[in-house]
Amino acid sequence: MDLLYLLILFALSFTRESETACGNLTYLEPAFQWRNVTFVFEPDNYQSDILPILKNEQYNMGGQRVSVSADPTRSVYLIVLNTYVGGRNYAGTYFSVTHNKCSSDRVRLDLRGYVELGYFPALSVINKYHLYVRQWYNATSSSDMHLLDDYLSERKDPNWEFVLTIHNVNRWTSGNYSVRCTDDRPGRNKFTQPVEINVIGKPSLHSYNHTSECDDCLVGINGQDLGSHIYCHTTGGTVPTIYVGDRKVTVHFVSNDTYRPSYVASKDDHMKVVTCSVFNAAMATPLNTSSKLYVAVKPDNAVLAVPTLKEGEPAEITCSSKGGRPPSTLTLMIGTMNVTANASTTTILNEEFGSFTTQIVLEAAAKREWQTREVICSQRTPLFSSYKTEKEIIDCKYPPSEILLESPDMPSRLQDIYNLILEWTSNKPSLLEGIIPKEITNARSIRSIMNVSVTKEDLGKVLICNAVCSSFQRDISKSYALLVPCRFLQTLRI
Repeated sequence: MDLLYLLILFALSFTRESETACGNLTYLEPAFQWRNVTFVFEPDNYQSDILPILKNEQYNMGGQRVSVSADPTRSVYLIVLNTYVGGRNYAGTYFSVTHNKCSSDRVRLDLRGYVELGYFPALSVINKYHLYVRQWYNATSSSDMHLLDDYLSERKDPNWEFVLTIHNVNRWTSGNYSVRCTDDRPGRNKFTQPVEINVIGKPSLHSYNHTSECDDCLVGINGQDLGSHIYCHTTGGTVPTIYVGDRKVTVHFVSNDTYRPSYVASKDDHMKVVTCSVFNAAMATPLNTSSKLYVAVKPDNAVLAVPTLKEGEPAEITCSSKGGRPPSTLTLMIGTMNVTANASTTTILNEEFGSFTTQIVLEAAAKREWQTREVICSQRTPLFSSYKTEKEIIDCKYPPSEILLESPDMPSRLQDIYNLILEWTSNKPSLLEGIIPKEITNARSIRSIMNVSVTKEDLGKVLICNAVCSSFQRDISKSYALLVPCRFLQTLRI
């Protein structure tokens, strides 16, 4: 019987040998032998015009294909090394950079390895070796595997052992493999027993939600199941282990190598480290990935405060949001007019609780047109539903602009004392001192009545109505000349 065995040799670990000296040097994974490797250098003092120089402790990098570019948006440098040029094996060697008269920490470059499949043909095949054609076969995809440089290579070892090497292993390498032997007679294919390959790749953590407060964080919501917001993806069929801080949590399989934690996030979990780890008997050490957890907290409902306003003075309309994370955005509306652009907004972080207080204050001068208009404050917090406060009605005080004095009604007969009825209309006469309105004609105009006693001695005098405002400096008046009827005494002299 033909025998097929499997040898898997690959390394996915990332080792950092020392603390950062003048910057942080890493590389993007996965990194493959005979492919470009991208190093990322984040200096302590970023200067885009000074480029770093990549060094290797084992090889002289002079003449190698290395390209360096600056990324000012992230304040990092990208260094691309072509590991194919020169035929060097950089796997397991240490790299560093020199930049602005100092050196970075050392980083060990661990490149992905390879898979070897060993095939021992049966004695009947060996005895008739010239009659058989050997073909490596991918049983998962039902396709032949053709030798290709840098991907599939074969060698013959002693004792009739044939070894297929699969280079640049990734999760797509997982599957069932066998060898098909075919002689010169049609329909005479013979297969070895299949061998299953499961490539365990480094797990990755993902978040359905994101926040500008922490771009690289996983995002959960206080009081909700963390599994509804984050998940761990791994390959090779190994169930991962997930930790929130030091606490191991229950893991549920979803689909397509996706696993979710079963854990209710709380405020105390904010900025804890979430770790996803995979390990099996074929591995020397676990493969881990970690990210910080940002726990969003719903704020208290916004509170709107609308004081009594005075025309020309700061309105001091305020709306406050407390206790949320991330901070809320507040919007002020007066009627259908958005006045947020004319207001000042402040956001304060409570470092003890990690929550935010946001306040918006409308300090624009109050206008009489705002009288009786509605004010609403809208609160919007990322990851939570929006909220609107109850409507508040503006009471804006402002002085009258004119007085309309009407002619008094004169009595129909002559008398010594006349009680005249004086009427005037003012656009806001409630501000007139000592006057009680008798009739409200509309929201901004009131007609008032007062009795005035005059005698014939007041003939020709002028009756003046003055507006006296308790809250404003305003001098307006209206006058009327009194024409009091009287009976003249006539003396006849003969």
